Amino acid sequence: MGSVVPNSMNKSTKNKENGTIDDPQIELDAGALFVLKSRGSWLHCGYHLTTSIVGPVIFSLPFALALLGWVLGVLCIAIAGLVTFYSYNLLSLVLEHHAQLGKRQLRFRDMARDILGPRWGKYFVGPLQFAICYGAVISCSLLGGQSLKFIYLLYDSNGGMRLYQFIIIFGAAILFLAQMPSFHSLRHINLISLVLCLAYSACVAAGSIHIGNSKNAPPKDYSIYGSQENRFFGSINAIAIISTTYASGIIPEIQATLAPPVKGKMFKGLCLCYAVIVSTFFSVAISGYWTFGNQASGIILTNFVGPRWGKYFVGPLQFAICYGAVISCSLLGGQSLKFIYLLYDSNGGMRLYQFIIIFGAAILFLAQMPSFHSLRHINLISLVLCLAYSACVAAGSIHIGNSKNAPPKDYSIYGSQENRFFGSINAIAIISTTYASGIIPEIQATLAPPVKGKMFKGLCLCYAVIVSTFFSVAISGYWTFGNQASGIILTNFVGDNNTPLLPAWFLLMTNIFTLVQLTAICVIYLQPTNELFEKCFANPKKDQFSTRNILPRLIFRSLSVITAITIAAMLPFFGDIMALFGAFGCIPLDFILPMVFYNVTFKPSKQSLIFWINTLIAVVSSILSVVGAVASVRQIVLDAKTYSLFANM
Repeated sequence: MGSVVPNSMNKSTKNKENGTIDDPQIELDAGALFVLKSRGSWLHCGYHLTTSIVGPVIFSLPFALALLGWVLGVLCIAIAGLVTFYSYNLLSLVLEHHAQLGKRQLRFRDMARDILGPRWGKYFVGPLQFAICYGAVISCSLLGGQSLKFIYLLYDSNGGMRLYQFIIIFGAAILFLAQMPSFHSLRHINLISLVLCLAYSACVAAGSIHIGNSKNAPPKDYSIYGSQENRFFGSINAIAIISTTYASGIIPEIQATLAPPVKGKMFKGLCLCYAVIVSTFFSVAISGYWTFGNQASGIILTNFVGPRWGKYFVGPLQFAICYGAVISCSLLGGQSLKFIYLLYDSNGGMRLYQFIIIFGAAILFLAQMPSFHSLRHINLISLVLCLAYSACVAAGSIHIGNSKNAPPKDYSIYGSQENRFFGSINAIAIISTTYASGIIPEIQATLAPPVKGKMFKGLCLCYAVIVSTFFSVAISGYWTFGNQASGIILTNFVGDNNTPLLPAWFLLMTNIFTLVQLTAICVIYLQPTNELFEKCFANPKKDQFSTRNILPRLIFRSLSVITAITIAAMLPFFGDIMALFGAFGCIPLDFILPMVFYNVTFKPSKQSLIFWINTLIAVVSSILSVVGAVASVRQIVLDAKTYSLFANM
C-alpha cells in the first residue's frame, strides 16, 4: 500500500545544499509516510539516539566490570564506545550517500535490500531488527515493573504485591504512549529521557560513592572468582552486556526523522548522544564497581537494598530486539515501582507483575504517539533524565564508598578459570548491548532534508551523554562495590539486613527518574513495530488522523503493548533471554552490518586502512557474537532451575 508524496519527495529536484537528485516517483507506504516523518533537526536526532542507547541497562555495567576486572572492564567500555560511534557514523555516511543519489533509505531493512539484495532485507535484517526492538520493549516493561516494585518496597517492605502487578501498571502507561503517531512526535519525550538518564546516572554514581565511603561500606573485593570455565564465560557475558548497552538497532530509522538537508545533522546528534554516554556509562560502571567490587549485582540498584532485590532475519531481528527492549523496559519499570513501594512499605504484599501492569498502563498511552518525529520532546526529556539518574547513581556509589558503611573493596575476579572466561564474555556482551541501538536508519529517517551532517551532530550529542553517564556509573559503582557489584547496581544500595545505605528520598528520586525514562525507551523501541502496523493496516491515501487510520492504529498498538507487558509479567527472568538477543542481534546490527554496508557501498581499496579496520571489526564482532550466544545459552541453562511464571523477583 503506497502513496505518492508531493513536492521534494516525488519531483526530480537538485538540492543545492547537499546535491541530492530525487527520483521522479518515490512511493511511500503508510509506515514511512506516517511514522518516519522527516521533520527533525540534529538536536531531535540526538534526543532519539540518546534514548535508544542510554537507559537503565547501564546499571549492569558495574556487574560487567566485576566479571572483567578494572583494566579490561574500563578498556572494553571505552573500545565499545569508540567502535559504536565509528559504526553509527559509517551508517550515517552510507545513508547520506544514497540520499544524494536520490534514493533516501528510511529503514534498516531498506538499506540491506538496496545494498546487499532483497533477500537480506526480508529474511535477515528485518526479522533481526524486529526481534531486538520488541525484545527491548519487553525488557523495559519488566524493568519498569521492577522499579515500581522497588519503590513500593521502600515504603512497605512486607507488601504483598507481586512483580507482574507492577509490570501491568507500567504497561498501562506504555499503552498510552504507544499511540504517539510518529517517531518525530517523540522528540520532547526523548529530551526528557535524556535529562532523566543523566539524573539517575548521577544518582547511582553518587549512591555508590556514598556507600563505598560509609561505615556500612561492603568489603571491596575486585577479584574475579569462580572456576576457569566460569570466569571465561563470565568474561564473554560481560562483553555481551557492554556491547548490548551501546546497541541501538534503529539508526537508519532515527536518521529518517531528520528534515532536509540532512548532511551533518546525524553526526551532531551522535556527538550529543555520546557526550551523554560518556558521562553516564563510565560514572555508573566505575562508581558501582569501586563500591561493590565482585559483589556488584546484575542491576546495580539491587546492591543498594541487599541481595533480595537481587519474518525472517533483519526485519524480524530488529523487531525482536526492539520488542525485547520494550519488554525489558516494562520489567525494569515494574521493578522500579516495586522498589519505591518497598521503600515505604517493606512488608507490602504487592507482586512484581502488578507493578509491571501499572507501568504498562503508561506505555499503552504513549504507544499511540503518531510518528517517530512526534517523540522528539519525549526523547529530550529522556536525555535529561538519563543524565539525572546517572548522576544519582554515581553520587550514591561514591557516597557509599566513602562512608563508614562502605563495603570492603575487592576487585579480584573470582571463580574457576572456566567461570572467569565465560564471565568475561558475558561482560563484553553486556557492554556491547549497552551501546546497541538497532534503529539508527529509522532515527536518521526522521531528519528533514537535506540530511547531510545532521546525523553526525546527533551522534556527537548522543555520545556526549553516553560518555558522561556510562563511565560515571560503571566506575563509581565498581569502585564502591568491587566484585560484589550486582547485575543492577541499585540493589547494592541496601545492605544485607535490607537497611538502605542511602536516604529513602534519594532512592525514591533515582527510581522515579529511571521509571519516567523507561517509558520513553519503550515508546522509541515500539517504532519499528508501529511502522510495520501502519504499512500493513493504514491507508496512505487517507489522512493520518482519519477514523480509517486511527482505529487500526489504536487496536494494533494496544495489542502490541499488552503482549509485551504480559510477557514481561510472566517472564521476569527475560533478561537472560535478552542477553541471547543481544549476542546474535545487537552485535550484527551495530558492529557488523555498518562495516559491510560501508565497504559494499563505497568499495574502498583493499590496500586502504579503512577497509581493513572495517573488516577487522566485522570479523572480531562475528566471533564475539557466536561466543556470546554460547555464553548466554549457558547462563540460561544455569538459571533455568530458578525460573517460574509470574515470579516475584
